[in-house]
Amino acid sequence: MMKKAIALLPALTILFAAGCSKKEEQPAPTVTEATAAPETTVPETTPPETEPPKPKLEPGTVQGSNVPGVLALLNRGDRVEVTGYTDETHATVKTDLGTGTLEIWLLRFAGEAQPESWTGYARWNTGFYSDYDLAGTAPTTLKTNTKVEVLEDLQDCYLVSVNGETGYVAQKQVSKWPIGSGAVSSDSGSSGGSGGSSGGSSSGGSATGQDGGDIQMAVFGRLHLLADEVKTGSAQVLADNARLVYRYYQPGETVQLVAEEGFAPELPGYVTILEEDTYVYLPEAWVHRDADPAFESWDGFAGINCYLYDNILLKGQPVKHVYGNTAIRVLWTAGEVSLIQAGELTGYASTQTLRTTRLPVQQPQEGGGGGGGGSSGGGSSAPEWTPAVL
Repeated sequence: MMKKAIALLPALTILFAAGCSKKEEQPAPTVTEATAAPETTVPETTPPETEPPKPKLEPGTVQGSNVPGVLALLNRGDRVEVTGYTDETHATVKTDLGTGTLEIWLLRFAGEAQPESWTGYARWNTGFYSDYDLAGTAPTTLKTNTKVEVLEDLQDCYLVSVNGETGYVAQKQVSKWPIGSGAVSSDSGSSGGSGGSSGGSSSGGSATGQDGGDIQMAVFGRLHLLADEVKTGSAQVLADNARLVYRYYQPGETVQLVAEEGFAPELPGYVTILEEDTYVYLPEAWVHRDADPAFESWDGFAGINCYLYDNILLKGQPVKHVYGNTAIRVLWTAGEVSLIQAGELTGYASTQTLRTTRLPVQQPQEGGGGGGGGSSGGGSSAPEWTPAVL
């Protein structure tokens, strides 16, 4: 029995080892892995559009008729795109600063030859201006026969160079010949009189065909040609401070004045208004802030050389000659220009031609030096201008 037990022992050992081996080969129980939380997809949201900040505004009222609202002042040499015409004198132009209108004589189309400059001579008391408007009192007065180099013809004024400085003079103040040389009949005829009368006559004689008249006719011909052909395309600006006009404003229009700085560039002499998200500039002298005291109109009389115009620049032909001592009513004054009512007409006149009192009646001279003598002296004895009392 002992031998059998000993013989069975190795067999049991093998079976035991095999059993252990099978237990070790059994796969380990599966451990459930922790399931990660599903990613939450946040829907993309577009942030609400924020409107650009707007400036503080205050109301104002336009005081003149056809007051230009300006988008920008263009410079000589700037390029614009002409897209059409609003009338016989204004073209619609597109620029980087916006779309507006320009006077057609301030434009030269690409491909058009620049006219040759020519030498002219200043007449008596010729004003030399920094802007083509020729508005107000000229900063400088040229001496008679001062040489001017005419660079551009801009309808009623010339762009000239005087001793290397460019500026603008009225066409009627430039002669092609020296005054008193006898080359022009109107000049030679007036040169025989007194110094004062010769100056006045020579300045008025510029309408003759020889004193730049041929140049002026050429320009008017070109303008009519442009209107007939409805020419469009690239063009060059011919003058500095050329007004790119947004639109023209009428008396009594309410506008919103920008009362804060930093929202739009400032233009000297202009106030900024906001119209349909567009910044527009109006001549400051023709806008009344509602918060300021109202202008008190006053009654007066027309003085010497009082003419009524339809624009604040007193340009072009006057609407009416308002004779001395005609009763008028001054509705608004903007420095050297006033809005007046004369009878049934309302328009603009030079402030210096308006009076608070009547012109003195000139008494006949004693001694009866002849009717002719009295009449000839009438111009030199004109009373001085009485400043308006506002």
